[in-house]
Amino acid sequence: MKRILFVSLALFLYLAAFDTAAFAVNSEIDTAIAQKDEGVDGNSASLESTDSSKNWDRVFGVLGVLFGVFGVLLTVISLIWAVCQSRKASAAQKEIKELQETSAKKIAELDKKLKQNRTYGQQAIEDDIKDVCGKIVTRDGFEPELIFAPAMRSAPGAYLFEKYLKNHLERPIPILFGLCFFREEIKLDEESLKEQGYTFSRDKDKTVFLETESGKKEESAYVDEQIQKKFPKAFPSFEFIGITGKWAMYVSHYTEIDPDTKVLIVDDFCDGGTTIEKLNDHFVQSIGIKSENVKTTCLVTRKHARTKPDYVLAKDQQDDIKYLPWGKIR
Repeated sequence: MKRILFVSLALFLYLAAFDTAAFAVNSEIDTAIAQKDEGVDGNSASLESTDSSKNWDRVFGVLGVLFGVFGVLLTVISLIWAVCQSRKASAAQKEIKELQETSAKKIAELDKKLKQNRTYGQQAIEDDIKDVCGKIVTRDGFEPELIFAPAMRSAPGAYLFEKYLKNHLERPIPILFGLCFFREEIKLDEESLKEQGYTFSRDKDKTVFLETESGKKEESAYVDEQIQKKFPKAFPSFEFIGITGKWAMYVSHYTEIDPDTKVLIVDDFCDGGTTIEKLNDHFVQSIGIKSENVKTTCLVTRKHARTKPDYVLAKDQQDDIKYLPWGKIR
């Protein structure tokens, strides 16, 4: 815009100077011609003065017209500039709005991803376990004499419970570990077995049966049989507990547990509740421990779980948690 104004002003001054010089030259020429034709005397001097005055009036008149034209030109240029700036401002505002909307969407998407992949932090876990241990001992008067963790993935939680329960009980608590196989990893989940050509059926008690080459048998028995074939060295000391949709579970059968022992079962994750159901049934029915002496807890419990443990951590955030500090929950 500044360049346009500068060029316009320079052009105006150039035209004004040119017009003034042209009129001055024309005035001199007219005067010389008049002197030649009429001679130089008093009357001719008076005529010269009158002609010169008329010429300057013409100059000022032309200058006035030029100023008017310049004013109109400047006004038009100003209007064009104002329209251009208005369009630029509108375009800039639109771009800013789009950027803000895009940023808001990206922030929302990032927040969603963070929630979908949220980790239950180490300090938060310890704080919640410390709180639950206070409830177990102080509020409920339950003093565990044995902690059972169904798999090594449950070990960190079991160790933390032992650590904070020991502060209340002032004695160490032994930890017994079970053995779990993730059925999908060893291709013994229901979908994999169907792909291998096996068929499934359920009786009125909802017991699942599997049609095999050797006939019909319970799915759990078939899974146990196949796992023992895959890992023969692991099983002389382990007793089969049962299966869930995801896991095949075992516990050491060389460990003798007194029926009066108070047991706290600590698992890392409760999705449907089948695992803690089967573990509870094993200790009550197979070992003979009184049902009131078996309590369960999980680090993460989904709100939709059919059977929930006796003690739930982080109740306000269970469905958001996807990871524990030591790995993804499953």
